[in-house]
Amino acid sequence: MAPNVQDSFFAGHLGLASFELAVDDRLSDEVGELIAGLPISAPASFVDRWFTLFRFEADWDGKWWEDMPWEHVKSWAVD
Repeated sequence: MAPNVQDSFFAGHLGLASFELAVDDRLSDEVGELIAGLPISAPASFVDRWFTLFRFEADWDGKWWEDMPWEHVKSWAVD
């Protein structure tokens, strides 16, 4: 049985860099340089057209990025 999703809070997110920065902090400078060097200004907001849902399990107490199994469930476009 799936849990009642109304009882859960979900916060979707986009990630440029994630756990990699905790594993090797040298990447923080590289990511910062990449962002600073982009020839664009970040918009105040944006509308995403594509969404993708993944199913995964993780041991959040361990190094989840090394052994987290995931599976693509569905992708869809919103007009």
